[in-house]
Amino acid sequence: METEKREMTLPAVLEPQALDVMRPDDLLRRMRLIQEVASRAMVEKVDYGTIPGCGDKPTLFKAGAEKLCVVFRLVPRIETTTTELGGGHREVSSVCYMHYSSHDGPVVGQGVGTCSTMETKYRYRQGQRKCPACGRETIIKGKEEFGGGWLCFAKMGGCGAKFGSVDKSIVDQQVGRVENSDPADCYNTALKMSKKRALVDACLTTTGASAIFTQDIEDFVPEPPAAKAEPLKAEAPPPAEEKPPPKPQSKDVEHREEICRLLLEIHGGDVDKASGELEAITTFVGKDGKTIPGKRKTSELSERQVPVVLRKARDLHDEWQAEQTQTAQDAEGKNQ
Repeated sequence: METEKREMTLPAVLEPQALDVMRPDDLLRRMRLIQEVASRAMVEKVDYGTIPGCGDKPTLFKAGAEKLCVVFRLVPRIETTTTELGGGHREVSSVCYMHYSSHDGPVVGQGVGTCSTMETKYRYRQGQRKCPACGRETIIKGKEEFGGGWLCFAKMGGCGAKFGSVDKSIVDQQVGRVENSDPADCYNTALKMSKKRALVDACLTTTGASAIFTQDIEDFVPEPPAAKAEPLKAEAPPPAEEKPPPKPQSKDVEHREEICRLLLEIHGGDVDKASGELEAITTFVGKDGKTIPGKRKTSELSERQVPVVLRKARDLHDEWQAEQTQTAQDAEGKNQ
C-alpha cells in the first residue's frame, strides 16, 4: 500500500490584508486625528485636565470621552452589577461595550469600572456640630464680646439658639472625620461613577488614546470650571534606562490626595495658588543657611515628607475655617 505524501507550504510573510490589521500609516493618521480633536474640539478643564500633584499627563473626563465616541462612531452600552457589602454599603461594577455605528453594530472594544460607597470620599464625611434645637449643622463659637458660648448661626440657616460654652449637648458631639451614617445617599453617585469610569476606560482602549490621556485621577479633586482649550501633545516614552518610581502605598496616596483637596479648598480651586502654598510650606533653610526651594506637586514629596506636609496643610485649613467663622460672626454682630 502506497502512502501519498503531501507537502504544505506556508507563506513566509502574511500580508496585512490577511490579518485584517491596521497599517502604520493608518495608525499615525488616527493618532493625529485624536490630537486634532483634542486641540480644536475639546475644552481644557471640561473635556480633559491636568490634576495638580498627579503628573503632567492630562486626564480624560467623561465629556471628552463622549466626544471621542462621536468622532469614531462608537455607541456605548453599559451593563452594571451591584454587590451588597454589608452595613448599608454596596459596590457597583460596570462593563462598557463599544458598538460600531449603532447598538446593533459589532462590538469593537470594552472597558470596566467600579465604585463603592466604601471609598473614602463616600464612606466618611466631615462631622459638624448640630444644633440640639433645630438639628442643623450651623453651630459656631460665639464671640466673647457677645457673651461667648455657642450660637446656631442664622446666616447659615440656623435657628439662632444660644448655648453655654460647656453645654454637653454641644461639646460632647463628635466632629471631624466621621462615618457616613447614611451610605444610601451615595448609591446613585456610586452607580454614575462606576458607569463613567467604564465609559472612559472603554473609550481610551478602543480609540487607542491612552498615549495622550489617562483616567480616574480626576476623582482626586473636583473638576474645575471651564477654561480656554489648549493643544495637546502625545506623551514621549521614558528613556529605556530609567525605571518607574515604586508605586506609593494606598495610605500614602490618600494623604497626598488630602493635601491637594485641603489646599485647593483654601484657595477656592485655584491650582496656581494651591501649588504656591505647597511650595511655601515645603520650603526650608538648610544648616548652611541656604534656602531649599519647596515642591509644587505632591508627587514630588518623599514618603517621609508627606505626613509632615499633611499636618501643616490641616493646620492651614483649620486656620482658614476659623477665619471664615470669624468673618461670619463679625457680620452677625453688625446685624444684631
